[in-house]
Amino acid sequence: MIWESAYWKEELFRKANRLKRRQIQRRWVERSHAGLEKDVMIGFYSIRKLIESHKISDELRDRLVPLRRYPWTGRDVTFMNWDKIDRNYDLESPVELKQSITWIANQLIHSFVFMAMCSEGGGLESILFNSDYTRRKNLYEIGINQLIALFEEVGANDPGTMRAIFNGKTLDYAVTVGPTMEMP
Repeated sequence: MIWESAYWKEELFRKANRLKRRQIQRRWVERSHAGLEKDVMIGFYSIRKLIESHKISDELRDRLVPLRRYPWTGRDVTFMNWDKIDRNYDLESPVELKQSITWIANQLIHSFVFMAMCSEGGGLESILFNSDYTRRKNLYEIGINQLIALFEEVGANDPGTMRAIFNGKTLDYAVTVGPTMEMP
């Protein structure tokens, strides 16, 4: 459980700034890809921990984030061919959808496919991902600007209230958090 969330939220801002620099990065080496994956996965792990610790508002937790999905082609997606996205997914048939931050966090934390999509000049544009559970359903894409905005918004989120009511059936508290405090 997170007691003081400021340290976790500060780190999200640092990760967002590193992602911004990757938007103009021209040269990608293996270390660059590994650093990107670590920043995104640890960032979403932090977000999930903040959600579970009731350190961000319910309104942000429940927000739906725009994504694209690419349907599975029916071919086996395995440890040996996970990177053959053009064979395994129909990249010509994207579908717009929205998913919760918690859902996205779980997919990225348990990612099976994780791949950077860059412009012709090399700058990071989006991330393709799915989990072991969804690899035979869809491949998902989140824009890098969306990801940066999400890390910054979670980092800045400061709920104004928290309400906890004990639930005798679950033997735990039902917690409501928020709304977010507005700074004058």
